[in-house]
Amino acid sequence: MIDAAALRAGDAIGTAVRAIAVDANAARLVGIDVAALSGLAFAFGGGLVAVGGVLISMFLTFNAAMGVVFTMKALVVVIMGGVGNVMGALVAGLLLGVVETAVARLVDPGLTLAATYALFLGVLLIRPTGLFGRAAS
Repeated sequence: MIDAAALRAGDAIGTAVRAIAVDANAARLVGIDVAALSGLAFAFGGGLVAVGGVLISMFLTFNAAMGVVFTMKALVVVIMGGVGNVMGALVAGLLLGVVETAVARLVDPGLTLAATYALFLGVLLIRPTGLFGRAAS
């Protein structure tokens, strides 16, 4: 994912996708094909989700309720990193993974979810906008 972000950060497609995210009408006015690039971004995101699903399926069996835990962790990571900040989400995900692994290894594997929410609350108490979030202007 870091490679994908790095590849798209400086080229025309990455700039166009970011322009669409900021203001689709303004992007359309400067000649960006909003529909095509939105579809491309959606397909790229779907591909990343598919890769993640394949990797998770090697270690876990699926049941109807398992998505709730992953959805909540994803929400925690996005909020902890700062909503709308990809680098913040990457750092928050790494931090959360390290904390969960440390708690599972050193304390008790049953406490990993509690450690997740304790870290989440701690970050929000110290920085309410997330690790890399900015205050609304």
